[in-house]
Amino acid sequence: MLSRLALLVAHLVLLVLASTSFTVVTFFANGRFQGQYFNYFWQHGWGSRYQFPYSLSVVLTYLAAYAVGVVVYTVAYRDGAKIIGSVGLLLCAAGFASFTFEATHWLVNHYSSLILSSPIVLGVLAPVTAIQQSRHGATEPTGDEPWG
Repeated sequence: MLSRLALLVAHLVLLVLASTSFTVVTFFANGRFQGQYFNYFWQHGWGSRYQFPYSLSVVLTYLAAYAVGVVVYTVAYRDGAKIIGSVGLLLCAAGFASFTFEATHWLVNHYSSLILSSPIVLGVLAPVTAIQQSRHGATEPTGDEPWG
């Protein structure tokens, strides 16, 4: 149970860092804060130079957040939280695919971008998942029962 909670917290921390472009950390030093709580963005063009909306560190942090999220929500789904697990898994898989495609700009020069990211939904879903996981853990057999 503790490792599940640690993964969920890691997912949330990485998501907050990425969705605020690390300004949640630097806010106290410079007073500037920005956040991107939902983003659907599609760009395709020829001949115009691609403008990176994200730094490489933000892209890599999003990738880590969504990868951990895939693990968290897969476990939730397998533990019986089918709706929570499905929604979280779908959002994390879409986010991971989006930022994997975004990361290709550092490898290949192309002019397309497709971002689907919803940190605000995952931020709401995470506490619900934690509650569901704690309830599941409380009812899970420990192996100490005389019949088990």
